[in-house]
Amino acid sequence: MKFLIWSICMFLLLGTAVGTPSKKTSEQNQIHNQIHNQIHNYNYNYIYIIRHGEKITDKDFGLSPIGLAHAECLGKYFKHFPVGAPTYAIAKLSTTERPAETAGIISNKLKIPVEDLTSNLNMRKTAELILEKLSNSNINGGGRVLVVWENTAIPKLARTLGCKNCRSWNYDPTFSKHDPTLFNSTWVLRYPKLKSYKLTDIPKYAVQFRDYDQNFHNGTCDPTTTYSYRKF
Repeated sequence: MKFLIWSICMFLLLGTAVGTPSKKTSEQNQIHNQIHNQIHNYNYNYIYIIRHGEKITDKDFGLSPIGLAHAECLGKYFKHFPVGAPTYAIAKLSTTERPAETAGIISNKLKIPVEDLTSNLNMRKTAELILEKLSNSNINGGGRVLVVWENTAIPKLARTLGCKNCRSWNYDPTFSKHDPTLFNSTWVLRYPKLKSYKLTDIPKYAVQFRDYDQNFHNGTCDPTTTYSYRKF
């Protein structure tokens, strides 16, 4: 751990010596931000929960053109996510195909493994499998699992995973009513970095919940997102 921090600090010092801040490219700034966040988030693992992209109609399967564009945009969004890009993706395998399709596009952009979970699993078993993947993906300084799900089931899944304030899929998740029009949100659950997790020990983890805004607005991908969030 000490060697890792020393190496990162040396990288930052060398990067500063190469040129003035005005000459740094946006890509260099993103690398520096990622390294900075890796230092501060080294002791934590994360689960990111998002809703699948938009549909065409209730009767059609798969993503609409806007849903496809949103999923492509999320690939860029998660690449530079403040607490690290996902290292594994999980999607609900449903008849609509939208969660799996969304996760597939994002995972292809990030070049990470993706797994489709059958909808026949109950919520506890699903949560156990997600926590298992969180343990298994605990590499390169931390495990970060992306979960792509259906909006009506997201709050219950999040509560099973330890989120106390995840009452509804809403801009304010403490409300009791779901918002079926909400797509542009990323729920981030933070866990202490452990080798394994158990549902029975969830209260001990003191899971922290943040709701991050995404970078897809009015059908357009915003490359200048600031990753603003609300903490609950």
